[in-house]
Amino acid sequence: IDRKTNAKPLPIKCFGAATLGGIQPSRLSLLYNDESADGLEAREWVVYPDPPPIRREAPEQADTSLWRGVIDQLIAWRAEEGEEQLIPFEHDALKRFEQWRYDLLNGKRQARQEICPWTAKAPAHVARCSLIFAVGEAAINGQRPTHVTLAHVEQAISYLSLLNSHRRRARLEAGASSIEAIAIDLARYIIETNATKLDTFELRHSRCIAGVR
Repeated sequence: IDRKTNAKPLPIKCFGAATLGGIQPSRLSLLYNDESADGLEAREWVVYPDPPPIRREAPEQADTSLWRGVIDQLIAWRAEEGEEQLIPFEHDALKRFEQWRYDLLNGKRQARQEICPWTAKAPAHVARCSLIFAVGEAAINGQRPTHVTLAHVEQAISYLSLLNSHRRRARLEAGASSIEAIAIDLARYIIETNATKLDTFELRHSRCIAGVR
């Protein structure tokens, strides 16, 4: 890892930790508005859920057999302690990734725009997504992953826009003040129901909006 504060790169065996979990939206506002967070929120992949619909429908039963098989396959591939598993990028895949990275960062510089933490960390997100897609595709086919292909990189670049849309929405809603959050929720209700007037009885039962009587 190259750091500005160190003259030489630091070799680090394990430089990241994979985590999966949930958090209350109200706590996210502290993360998004904390200037001392040092880019922490830009390192996370946020999946921000859609609000519950006005009228709930019975959920469909998902077929979990495929994903159970994939998870079993991934567990079987776990490396023994001290063993390394290298999955290189194919030449075309690496060339596409490097060109996309250059265009992203150089475009910001040419436009004299600030490179925000999310943009700076976007290449790392694309690299990780590419690897995940390569491993996932191999697991579905019952094979071991050998390379990251151009198709995996293209898929990851497209997926980044989805991740960013969830991040922007989380910043907008979870990072908003209480008054802004009420306005957003009320506007969504009007759009979803195409309402020309507000039925406060229906509104109280479909949305938890403070102050509605």
